[in-house]
Amino acid sequence: TGNIGSGRVPQAPLDVYKVGDVWHTIIGNDSGQLRIGGQTSSGAVIQSRTNAGTARDLYIQRDGGNIAIGGTNADIFGRFYNKSVSISSTGVAKLQINGTSYGGIDIGQNGTRYGELNASSSVFSLGALTAIPMIFYTNGSSRLYISSSGKVGIGNDLPDNQLTVKGANCIIDSQS
Repeated sequence: TGNIGSGRVPQAPLDVYKVGDVWHTIIGNDSGQLRIGGQTSSGAVIQSRTNAGTARDLYIQRDGGNIAIGGTNADIFGRFYNKSVSISSTGVAKLQINGTSYGGIDIGQNGTRYGELNASSSVFSLGALTAIPMIFYTNGSSRLYISSSGKVGIGNDLPDNQLTVKGANCIIDSQS
């Protein structure tokens, strides 16, 4: 059949199998390797290894295709989302998005974009793309509300004027 392999009768062009439930394929040598492997019961891992043995992992969960970078749990916060991408680190972990014109994130539901976050050298924008409000929370409570018509409420989720402020000790200083 032209297939080559080790550990069993090859079932693909390159089929390298280890022992029992654990499998892997190694491409490269001691100066740098790409390893693809995993465990049938848990998921797959793509690993880049340096000559010092340092591994950089991309873990793909078996059920659902969730992705974990630097760890094995794509649902770091236990929110039980259907699809997740997580980045874990013992130090700083950041998601970096860089484009030649701008970088951004589109957010939606059922194939429809409802919001976006964009940044370039001239602007940083956060926006709702349909007639829905934007709500900013701290400590689990709504603090700033912007209606779909542009009315702003501070301490008020139903502003009836261009700016509605609700709360004790509200001061508006018009002095420059």
